[in-house]
Amino acid sequence: MSKTKRIHFFRHAQAEHNVWSEKYPVRRELRDTSLTAVGIEQAKGILTSAAVANFQHPTLLVSSPLRRCLQTALYAFHPEFNENLKATLEKNKEFPNGCLPRNMIQKILKKGNIKWEADPRIMECINCKGSWAHFPTPVEELPAEIQAAFTFPDDLFPQEKDAEWLERKGMYKDYTLRTLAWRRVNQFCDYLYSRPEEEIIVVAHGQLLEQFLFPFPWDQPVPNASGYSFTVTWEASTPKCQKKPKDVDLAMHMEEIKPRIQ
Repeated sequence: MSKTKRIHFFRHAQAEHNVWSEKYPVRRELRDTSLTAVGIEQAKGILTSAAVANFQHPTLLVSSPLRRCLQTALYAFHPEFNENLKATLEKNKEFPNGCLPRNMIQKILKKGNIKWEADPRIMECINCKGSWAHFPTPVEELPAEIQAAFTFPDDLFPQEKDAEWLERKGMYKDYTLRTLAWRRVNQFCDYLYSRPEEEIIVVAHGQLLEQFLFPFPWDQPVPNASGYSFTVTWEASTPKCQKKPKDVDLAMHMEEIKPRIQ
């Protein structure tokens, strides 16, 4: 059985580790970096970008649990973090330089219209054990407003202090075996297939998008706060050697929808 969905991928806005130089490396105490002041403004401006012109009626937003992605999603699409969006929703004002008309923004982003989820399978790839910016924060230590906005499914976010997603072990240990990144990304894509929503927003990371989520070969840079929309079709077939009654093989095809952010 085939399924087709519209999926909008965004890279997080500028974070602290994006502006560190070799003179100021990302040290262990800078684990899970936040957005800079520039990054916050970039995120708040996402609704003015060409990518959102492709929105029709997204009903699910999935973000990496790293702070910079969670913050980007909130500053872009949540009225309690974006004062212009709040004015559009509550005071019927036009969003300044918005790429969507006021009534469309109100229809899409009205409270309760979008489910907000975090998913560790779309954390950034790490190039070495010391890539502290890519190590997440325990859910209970995140700001209360982030915990309130997002769902952190128990099966993906076990709370043990040495959990694989927290310590970048198991399939999250990309710096020793890149096939592990493919494993978790493939699981994530299968998850998108299984969801009932037909239009989804994904907030993730540059390297993960370029090398694993976008069609190969992808030869374009993916700047901070940039977004790309795709029509994604899955073709499902039953494998010849079926291990379980519900086993299926999924082939995924992606076609980019223009325009995209410049």
